[in-house]
Parts: sequence; structure tokens; C-alpha cells
Amino acid sequence: MGTEFGNGEIEIKAYRRHWFDVFWTVFWLVAFLPIGCYFFLKWYVEKIVVTNQAVYLRKGIINRDVKRLPLRQIQDVSYDQGFFGRIFGFGTVNITSATIGGILGYKCMPNPNEMVLTISQAIEGAASRVNVASLPNQGFANQQPTQQQPIQIQIVNQTSPTNQNQPPTNTNS
Repeated sequence: MGTEFGNGEIEIKAYRRHWFDVFWTVFWLVAFLPIGCYFFLKWYVEKIVVTNQAVYLRKGIINRDVKRLPLRQIQDVSYDQGFFGRIFGFGTVNITSATIGGILGYKCMPNPNEMVLTISQAIEGAASRVNVASLPNQGFANQQPTQQQPIQIQIVNQTSPTNQNQPPTNTNS
């Protein structure tokens, strides 16, 4: 599949901007070779990586800049596609989170519907798992976990079927 990040975090899928975004790179490459090379390297290095625990934005040619957004903090994932985006298969993926204070927009992403579904499925998968290590310690540190016995409940019928229509009798006399 992909890279392992540590702490059991596994990359699900990595995305790079759509080739249509390279059009301007080719233009700059033809017009001004050094500027074109810079834009091409910038396009090549920048990735959005979806793991089973977070969404990462990795960029930087010389210096590495990595931003991490944990899946549990993502509130909504959506995408927009314009006219050319629908024709060529790219769009803007929007991730909403209260912790970052709004919406992150990743422009010119290939097949934005697939990316939104991948992130949504990763969020659902993260929500369905229970991370036992993150639960508070219940008991003493040296205490071994014990098997809990199921609680048995017995329902007792206090009135017999023959006495249902009779009023209760007072036995305190």
C-alpha cells in the first residue's frame, strides 16, 4: 500500500495535483526555464496524503513543510468542479475543521470524488475503531485485567395468575 508513519499509522493513498495544473508549469518552462523548473519541482513535491489517522499536506523543495489534520477533527469533506474540471477530471477538495478555523481548499486535485470518498471512508474507519491505549487506566497499574462475568437478571412475577383480579390483602393485622 504505502508508507508507515509510526504508531501504527499507515498511508492509505497519496494524491498529487492534476496534470492540468502542469500546463502553467510547461508555459513557464518554455518561457523561463529556471522559473518553469521551480514550478515543476513545486508541483512534483507537494502531496496530500491520507492515512488511517490523519490527512497530511506535504510540500517544500528545500525545506519540508508538513501539516497534519487528524481525522477525528474533520467535520466535513466536499469538492467543487468547474467546467474544465469536469472535462479534464480535476477539482477543489474542501476539508472543514473547527480546529483550523475554517475550510482548507486543495485546488486542482485529480478525481476529487475519489479523494472525498477515500477521506470519508478513512474517517468512518477511524470512528469505528476503539483505541484501547488511549482509554483512561481503570484500576491499579499492576493489576491484571480480569474477565467480567455477565450480569444475570431474573424477572420474578410477584402476582400469581389466580390472584390478579383480587385486591391485595393486608397481612399486618
